[in-house]
Amino acid sequence: MIEDKDIQSVIEQILGCQTQKWQVIFAYNIHKLVRKECKERKSWKALDQLITQEENWDQGKELFEAVRVENLSEEEAKEISCLCIGELVCKALSNASWRPGIFDEGSSYLIPTKTIEFSKEFDLPKIEIQVKSVLHSNYATLMRKKRYKGKR
Repeated sequence: MIEDKDIQSVIEQILGCQTQKWQVIFAYNIHKLVRKECKERKSWKALDQLITQEENWDQGKELFEAVRVENLSEEEAKEISCLCIGELVCKALSNASWRPGIFDEGSSYLIPTKTIEFSKEFDLPKIEIQVKSVLHSNYATLMRKKRYKGKR
């Protein structure tokens, strides 16, 4: 399993060689792990719809603003953390659209780390294990591809 000290480097290597579309879908799926532990929200239903409509990803900026409004009115720490991670997904979605919002370009890179922090803060080790497992799997695949390329 990936050590905590290596996580950011692994994330950068995995996401750095992927398209923005891949990064957004990856970030969205990581966020879904957190959402299971939080309240159902209209904004999450909107995000679930929007992720399937790539031609409308430019609406990620408006969805970010809706999530931000919810976040500013939330009082429970766990919900605030979940909403903050959701904001990052919306930013990544907007940035990957045909009309990018261009804000916080590295948003998708922060989501796995923020999710692990969330799992530790709220004593949800299962989420940390799932995120690290996903990172490990993607990193192993990346290393196999690099080794295979080197043998050509």
